Amino acid sequence: MKVNQTNMINRFGEFKDKKLEKEYEESELIVLFKYLRPIVLLLGILYFLFVIPDFFFVKNPKAFQLIFLVRAVYLILIGIFFFRMKSIKKYSTLCFWVTLYEVMASVVFIFVFYQYESPDFFIQAFGIIAIILAVCLVPNRWINMIMVSVFTAVTFFAASIYFLEKMDTSDFSAVIFYILLVAALSSSASFRTHLFKRIHFLNGRDLIQLSIRDPLTGIYNRLKFDDELDKWISYAKRYPCDLSLMIIDIDYFKEINDCFGHLTGDKVLTEVTDLVRGMIRETDIFARWGGEEFVILLPNTHKSEAVEITERIRKRISDYDFTSGRLTCSFGVDSWRKEEERDSFVQRVDTLLLNAKEIGKNNVQSDDAHLKKPTLLTE
Repeated sequence: MKVNQTNMINRFGEFKDKKLEKEYEESELIVLFKYLRPIVLLLGILYFLFVIPDFFFVKNPKAFQLIFLVRAVYLILIGIFFFRMKSIKKYSTLCFWVTLYEVMASVVFIFVFYQYESPDFFIQAFGIIAIILAVCLVPNRWINMIMVSVFTAVTFFAASIYFLEKMDTSDFSAVIFYILLVAALSSSASFRTHLFKRIHFLNGRDLIQLSIRDPLTGIYNRLKFDDELDKWISYAKRYPCDLSLMIIDIDYFKEINDCFGHLTGDKVLTEVTDLVRGMIRETDIFARWGGEEFVILLPNTHKSEAVEITERIRKRISDYDFTSGRLTCSFGVDSWRKEEERDSFVQRVDTLLLNAKEIGKNNVQSDDAHLKKPTLLTE
């Protein structure tokens, strides 16, 4: 049944599942650094350039010098934020600093507003609208956008009442209406952006899972396993560590399909998967190799440990009552040898599996001490 993705998102435009939200934030943080830094720097420079109209409208030289100093300090702070942004490791920390700088921008605006001898109320209102639009443009948590927008608007309204002596009530009411309208429309648009970005994240996440997971069993597919095996072999070459590989084959699986049908065969595959998955570690790489074959990569696992684990799995499977009845599996297991390439490693363990099937099935074969004939492990 298809899940309604919008139901997974709360009223603040974030995932209800905290773990999923954290996963989204981690991926979003990587993307944000690509365009947030230039946006912040550009907005900071544009904000400073408003010193030009300040020069023409502020007649008091000392007041203008103070305005210039405040705008310059804010631009310097923006520059510091620009260069230090990449050192931020958490999305919540980035949102905190973005919000703080936006609040500072609003405070600077009100301060400059106070320095004007006879400010034009409508021009200043356009400035507030521009700040609110910028707040909704810069990536941030949606609730933070709302709080900064409300803070900016309320502060401006209060400052206007305090600073401006002669102000027509109808004009003031009209400005309040249009500022609140812009804030409402901007916040609505930003909420939809937050919503669609998370839906896009879910879709992308699902596509990734489809590309690396076996659709029947839900474990990794062969492509993903090959990728993980390459990574671990590369790691083992740089930092010597134990690395073991196990290949599993269900005995007489063709007969199960022929006798009970392919649906039952599929059910058996999922039952074997669930059984094995419950007996290995989360760090182990479990994948469907193809048909009725499975592979398990055991990082940081010595060969003797791998053989013991394999034997426990073999016994557990042979004792389990599956949908089709009792069944057994054959196993090949061995450890990676220094400087060995992936294909030769897999081929060697696969040969052990073939030997296990040839000598009677339901047994574990390991290439102990490089003997030509592998040892047979029995109960």
